[in-house]
This record gives sequence, C-alpha cells and structure tokens, in this order.
Amino acid sequence: MLPWWLVIGYEQPGPVYGCSDPGCAVAEIAPTDLYCRTHGHFLPAATWPLGRARFVVANAARIAVCAGFLLTALLDSPIPAWVVGLAVATVAIAAPLRVYPATRAFAASCWTLVALAAATQTRNLEGFLTALGVALPTVWFLYSAALSWGVDHWRPRIAAADRGAGYVAASLSFALPALVVSLQGFPALRIAAAVGLVGAAAGAVTVGIVSGGMRIDTVVSAQLPYPPRPPRLNWTLPPKQPAATAAGPFDRLGLALSRFAHGSLRVSAIAARTAADGTRLFLHLLAIVVIGLVNWLVRVVVRTWRRMVRTLTTACRTLWWALWITAAATVRSFRVLVLPVALFAAAGIAVLRWADHVHRYLIDGAIADLAGLGATAAIALLALTAAWMLLSANPLVGSVRSATHSAENAGANGVVLTTVGGWTIGLPGLLGFGPIRVGWLTIGATVLLVAAFLSLLARRRRSP
Repeated sequence: MLPWWLVIGYEQPGPVYGCSDPGCAVAEIAPTDLYCRTHGHFLPAATWPLGRARFVVANAARIAVCAGFLLTALLDSPIPAWVVGLAVATVAIAAPLRVYPATRAFAASCWTLVALAAATQTRNLEGFLTALGVALPTVWFLYSAALSWGVDHWRPRIAAADRGAGYVAASLSFALPALVVSLQGFPALRIAAAVGLVGAAAGAVTVGIVSGGMRIDTVVSAQLPYPPRPPRLNWTLPPKQPAATAAGPFDRLGLALSRFAHGSLRVSAIAARTAADGTRLFLHLLAIVVIGLVNWLVRVVVRTWRRMVRTLTTACRTLWWALWITAAATVRSFRVLVLPVALFAAAGIAVLRWADHVHRYLIDGAIADLAGLGATAAIALLALTAAWMLLSANPLVGSVRSATHSAENAGANGVVLTTVGGWTIGLPGLLGFGPIRVGWLTIGATVLLVAAFLSLLARRRRSP
C-alpha cells in the first residue's frame, strides 16, 4: 500500500454506492456525484437506513443552519454565520471526495487549517497572505522533494531505468526552486540552493561511478604480441682429425700442443655459445617485460577511459532522468498542493466576507449586502469545487458533470431551506418579537419556489 502523500490526486476511488430506493441506476453515478441521478437523494447519507434517526439528523442539520443565522442577529456577531459557512464549505470539499479516503482527509485537514488561519487573521489578511506566500512555496519544495524520493512508487518505469535518479531529483526539487526564489530578492536561500545543487551533482557522479564505472568490460586485448623464446645456439667445432703416430719426442710434443689447442677452442666455443644464449635470453626477457609494461599501461589507460566515459554517460543520464522527475514532481505537487491550498485560502477569505455580509444583511436588510453574500458564496463554492476537481482522479469532463448536477440539486434544496428557514426565523420579527425580518432573500426564494411549484402542477396537468 502506497503512503498517503503519494496517492493524493491520483487515488483510485472506492466502491460507489447508490441510494437505498429501488431502481437506483448505480452505473450512472460518478465517484464525485453528491446526489443520486435517479431519485435525487444526497448520496453521502443515502446508505443510512431509512427511519427516525435519518429524519432527525437531516432536520437537525437544517435547524442548526437556521440557528446559526438567528444567533448571528441575536449576538450581533458574524461568528455563528462563519461557523455555518465553515461547516457547509467542509461538506462541499469533503463530500465529493468521500470515495477517496486519503485525499478526503488531506483536503478536509488543509481546508480546516487554512480557514482557521484566515479567521484568526481577520483584521490582518495581508499578513495572512504574506505568511501563506512564504510557507506554501516551502512546503511545495519539500513535497516535490518527497515525491522525487518516492518516484519508484508513482513512476516505476523511470525508477527501473535509473534507480539513482530519484535521489538526485530530490535535491534538485528543492535546489532549483530555491535558486529561482533567491534570485528574486531572497539571498539567504542561495546557500540552500548551492548545497542542493552540489548534492545533486555529487549524487549523479556517485551513481555514475557505482552504476556505470564499476560495471565496465575489463577485457582489453594485448596491443603488442609477445616474441617467441629464441632457440638455443648450436655452435660446434669440426671433429678433430685422428692424430698421426708419434715418431719421436718432438712429435709427441706437437700432438700434445694440438690436443691442448683443440680443447681450448672447444671450451671457448662452448663459453661463447653459452654467453650468446644468455644474452639472447636476457634480451628476450627484457622484451617481454617491456611489452608487458606497455600492454599494462594500455590496459590501464583503456579501462580508465572506459570508466570515465561510462561514469560520465551514466551521470548525464541520471541527471536527465532527475530533471525529468523534478519537472514531473514539481507539476504534480503544484496541482495537488499549491493550487488547492491557494483555492482554500481564497475560499476561507470568501467565507469570512460572506459571514460579514450575512451579519449586516440580517441586521439591515440592504440589497448591497445581499449581493455581497451571493458573490462571496459563489466565489467560495467555485474555489472549493475547483479544489476537489484538482484533487480527485476523476476526469475533468466527469468532474464538471458532477459539479453541475450537484449544484442543481443543492440549489433546489437551498431554495427550499431558504424559504422555510427565512419565514421561520423572520416571521417573529415581522410581529415585533425578533431582530430578523423577512427580507429580499426570503421573498425572492418564496416567489421562485411558488413559481416552480405552479410550473410543476401545470406540467402534470398537461401530461396524459
């Protein structure tokens, strides 16, 4: 099972369930749909057993929303409305991701943290955005480095091609963005960028040595052949002629001198032959040593050259794959981290502004505040919708289809809740018993609901 931080944005959906009514077309339901396409039931609660508990929970949620608006007016504070907006926004981001457990937990946690951070800096939103602008790139770089480190889980083909590229890419994923940021006026990051680049280069060279230089072909053929061993010399004297018979003392002396001379010449011939053979053998051995030394030097040079070329090519290949992994990890982390968190920040600020407009509208009933709360609500919902689209593995066309279908059903339920809740908490104000009176929003929702009801009746009457 992959770590949760590797599946965000690419998590496979779990089982998709329909509602509990018979005839539900489960095959038509997308993983991010909020409402049943056959019966229009709210799918996150559609599997709950029918009965009193489900009825109580659903109406308790409606009562809680109305109570939040009532407390906003009674306490003269936007905090209850902000709590309502935070709860509705949490449902809007978590419910479409209900079949993506890890992604849902990540999205809900990030949204809650960003919304709470924005709420604590209500009067200093510029400081909040500045802090977010510093923290988000840092987390982005670190997350990109983590993705690069775990590339064998999400890009096994690259990891199989070069297993050391992920480690080099982890350094580049932090060093390259740090270098870019340092050139924009943050010189303190230059040291971190330099360390990361040096580490990436050292890692590439290490991978080149281990994976390339240590695995070369060490066989090098001899460049100079060894000479054969010279044959032994065969220097011999002609055989001595048989001596004549000595006739007297002088003949014997002559024969003795002749034998001595022949023996001396024979010994000299043997000595000369031995010396010549020794000299030739010495020169032969010297030639073998010289040729062996030359061949050894050639072998060392060739092997060194092969190691250098193999190390360089492997290091360059590792750097190439590392750059590719860095780019892929940076784009992936930008899609599943930077953009969603930025959208969460926009939605969090929009919810704050929405609560302020709700507070002022409940007190004053001004149309400008009504337009403001409508605009801020639309901004928040659009930002949260874009966020869950980025985080889900659902295709864009399917996500847009789900968002459109959910907006239609949620809008219809919202009109009903606005009409019933508006008259419930506004009618006492008309009678002088509360701070909230029926305003433009309630009246408009009522007119829209009555018109829809009359249209439905007319359509039913025309149908055979």
